[in-house]
Amino acid sequence: MFNWITRLLHWLASARLAAFAIAVVVAAVAISFLVRTEPAIRLAGLCLQLLGILAAALGIRDTRRMFGKPSFLQSLRNWATSWPRFKPKVQHVSASGSLSIGSSASATVWRGVAADATLERRVEAIEANLKSVEGRLRSAEGAISTNERALTSKLQQESQERSTQIEELHRKVEAASADGLRLAAAGAFWLAVGGVLSTASPELLALLCSA
Repeated sequence: MFNWITRLLHWLASARLAAFAIAVVVAAVAISFLVRTEPAIRLAGLCLQLLGILAAALGIRDTRRMFGKPSFLQSLRNWATSWPRFKPKVQHVSASGSLSIGSSASATVWRGVAADATLERRVEAIEANLKSVEGRLRSAEGAISTNERALTSKLQQESQERSTQIEELHRKVEAASADGLRLAAAGAFWLAVGGVLSTASPELLALLCSA
């Protein structure tokens, strides 16, 4: 039972903006019709229109803040301070750089033999050279393995960072779109009802009095 009540409250809370928009319209229409005067109906329509404009402004403000964009006043101030001067300022460009050179070399001793060396000397030289080649191969394999692990780790880290940034951007776009659409829908509803009340106030009053 408690779980059902909790889910019911969440379901009702998801439509709180729509319920508030309808409640405001019902209250404005009820008050204007209870007073039964044309100025009261027009004022109720004007209030609804102002609420609609305010809702649209709040939606734009929230979207602007979410994406870090400047406000209208800040944009106007930036535009005013960037007016072209009669004598442009001289731009001084300074450059700094650093150069670092690193080098590493490994020396390999290749064992040679004289032309008149015996067979045993030649075999010993071949064995020593083979051991040297084997050491170089092992060293190269170790360096390749180390570089491969470092590159794989870097790629995984970069992929995770890109996924996090994409998820954050998707969340911002979704939140901005959802909140902006809800506020825009409420503002359009208030503007529509307010326009009808302000424009057709004599006809509505005549219809109300004849009822």
